[in-house]
Amino acid sequence: MEKSAELSDIVLRVLEGYVSGDISTSENITSQKDEVLLIGSDPNEWWEGYNKIISTLKSQSGELSGATLSEVDTKAYVEGTTGWFNNRTTMKMPDDLEIPFRVTGVFHQEDGDWKIIQWHASVGVANEEAMGQEFTT
Repeated sequence: MEKSAELSDIVLRVLEGYVSGDISTSENITSQKDEVLLIGSDPNEWWEGYNKIISTLKSQSGELSGATLSEVDTKAYVEGTTGWFNNRTTMKMPDDLEIPFRVTGVFHQEDGDWKIIQWHASVGVANEEAMGQEFTT
């Protein structure tokens, strides 16, 4: 496997577009295969299929008006026709609330172009809060 600046750049464009309301990069790089999956941080955010993912991203990005990103840290890798990334970033809301996100995803080459086939965003919650007890971290 090798590091991929190209995939890191794509991830940054997707994230910046999401908070700015311009999801054209997401539209272009999300696979149109039925099996494509996006899992968000909310328990109800589980979307399968290109049309559902893009329509939801359009709605959500419009609801994020004024949000910005900071501390964006992306690592991306490729091997053959498969790529993947992990990302940590902080989203700052217009009311100054700062939310640390973690995003991971998988790319696959389709007709020579990189397409996201799976991505997952989460907000870290302490084990004690989520599971009622502490675990070794």
